[in-house]
Amino acid sequence: MIVVVGMGHSAKMTLVAAAVMVLVAVGGVSYFVQTRPLPYPVPAANVTVTLPGGVPYRQLTTGSWNDLWPAWSPNGSLIAYVSDRGGEDALWLMNSSGQNAFQASTSDEVVAYPSWNPNSTMVAYWAMNGQDSEIRAYSLSNNISYYVAGSAPFAVQASAAWSPDGSQLAFFENSGLPQLMVFDFNTGVSTSVANVSGSYLTATWASNDELLYSTSVGGYNQIMWLSVGTGAGGPLLSGAANFTNAAVGPNGTISYYSDFNPGVFSMYAVGYGGFNVWVANADGSNGTYQYILALAEEGGPDIVETPYVPGLLDVTYQPAWSPDGTKVVYTAFAAGTGYSMYMWDVVNWASAQIGPLGSGFNSIEPSWSPNGASIAYSSNLGGSYYHIWMLSISGNLTSVVAGY
Repeated sequence: MIVVVGMGHSAKMTLVAAAVMVLVAVGGVSYFVQTRPLPYPVPAANVTVTLPGGVPYRQLTTGSWNDLWPAWSPNGSLIAYVSDRGGEDALWLMNSSGQNAFQASTSDEVVAYPSWNPNSTMVAYWAMNGQDSEIRAYSLSNNISYYVAGSAPFAVQASAAWSPDGSQLAFFENSGLPQLMVFDFNTGVSTSVANVSGSYLTATWASNDELLYSTSVGGYNQIMWLSVGTGAGGPLLSGAANFTNAAVGPNGTISYYSDFNPGVFSMYAVGYGGFNVWVANADGSNGTYQYILALAEEGGPDIVETPYVPGLLDVTYQPAWSPDGTKVVYTAFAAGTGYSMYMWDVVNWASAQIGPLGSGFNSIEPSWSPNGASIAYSSNLGGSYYHIWMLSISGNLTSVVAGY
């Protein structure tokens, strides 16, 4: 694990037998690099988790249609998702057991990216009606879908993010120049807070005032911070690499994707290329990456923490934090197996594939239950249609127990 005290600069690692703090200068910028003593916790990278009691997952929806994008309500009672069972992609809700499903959006909308407000009373979603695209919010109190923003200028097809207190909604809008917008439910007003660009437009709230968002700077995707109240802000994670899709955990730690290569190489080829999963402190410091332990490239006794990722990361979504802040779930594509879900236990430094194992199908779009005991996801296991499934899991990757 590399621990960098500082932001936005590449790291060098020195392996030693005891923990040290060294000062490194790269390109005229000095910062600290901390290393941990050997022996390291050995991560269970690329492990097939063997679970007792049969298959640890079950199907919640079925039919000759597709069900996608599950989002678990914060109170645990409902799952919102998108279904084309009526012909168009529409917003549907069901009990967390898979029962009592009903359509929440109107039939003339094409819907994507549902997200719940913190008190489980509204679901925001992106919608297209003809040539117009909007952000709308469905209210469970009166079963009405409300217009939030969009049409002209158009709402960018991306997930909207609720502030922790549910009073604000961040989303992206395109009026010729893409902008990060904030809708205030108290005033009913949408405000542009930042101009953005690039391929990976994501935003998340670090607090009721501070936003973290992705935008392109100098040809690289970077993660920026912004105070909505004061307008202050700047780079959080930046440099000559891509940093994107920040997700804030319950303890303030952030996870994100980056293709920064720390320059650590082993004797053996490993699954590293493109984006890897990283975690860092709330201010962007102490960035650490997913790795496996391997002999150094030159041979000899040195063991190095070689960057590892099991496949090509799906950067459509942010990594998904467990409610207790100890695990990160993400999706990656590997030739021969398709898209699969993986869990990184950032306490035990172990990684493993979760959900159905095998090939010929995809398992995507994980959403944690609020108690951390289950994950809802989409999969086309057993057929050509995608449906909502649930995986029950507890413990950590050194002693995983799962069932249904």
